[in-house]
Amino acid sequence: MQKMTPSASPWTRFFYISHIFTCFAAVAYILCAHLSSHAEKSTLEEFNLKITATITLLWYIAATFLITASIIGFLAQRLNKPSLWIVFCILMSILAVVEFGLAVSALAKAGSHHSPKNALLAQMDEYVKENTEPAFRWDKLHTTYKCCGVESYKDWQDVQYGRTTLRTPKSCCLPEKRKADPMYCNLNVLPEHDQADEMIYTRGCLEEVMKSVDFHMALMGYIGIVVSLVHFVLVSLSCFLVITKKV
Repeated sequence: MQKMTPSASPWTRFFYISHIFTCFAAVAYILCAHLSSHAEKSTLEEFNLKITATITLLWYIAATFLITASIIGFLAQRLNKPSLWIVFCILMSILAVVEFGLAVSALAKAGSHHSPKNALLAQMDEYVKENTEPAFRWDKLHTTYKCCGVESYKDWQDVQYGRTTLRTPKSCCLPEKRKADPMYCNLNVLPEHDQADEMIYTRGCLEEVMKSVDFHMALMGYIGIVVSLVHFVLVSLSCFLVITKKV
């Protein structure tokens, strides 16, 4: 007669599944962090604002520790060592708190444009004349996203270029106006012009360029909140099972 092998207990299967879930969560964090960083580079790389640099680095670190914690948890099960279970519980407790904090921070960043707005406004001062490196940066932004300035074309009134010429950069001109009259398509639009919207792009660039960054930061935040709550439950259950010596 063939000998029957004992099946794994429900708790064993639960923890194996939870370790796999944690690894997938770590991969999701890495992917979201990469996409957030890529979104910034694809829109604002020339301006070197580093909006997502710090928080994406922290997510990479958190993901690395999550994978480490999963390995420790797996070894705790396989070797049945209480000391490893304690290390696992402590590490996951800390990570759950860190995850939640990072998630809240990511959601806050997704809705706040104060820092990038001020950084872009400061860089507008570097646009002194055409055919310079700062000019190329702004001209590319204007033509790519069909916008002008940061929050509005009127932002150019507050910098030297706009005050001295009473114009926005020519890259703000509507394509048909620029083609018809490339020299004067933006003439006297500053400080204000009744027909500005018929001559140039009047909406600012900030909201448009931040859409992709905001989306990926918000996605990372929501995933982080869900995963951190799952980990809080996992940690509580793990501590209970270790104390009652069921694992």
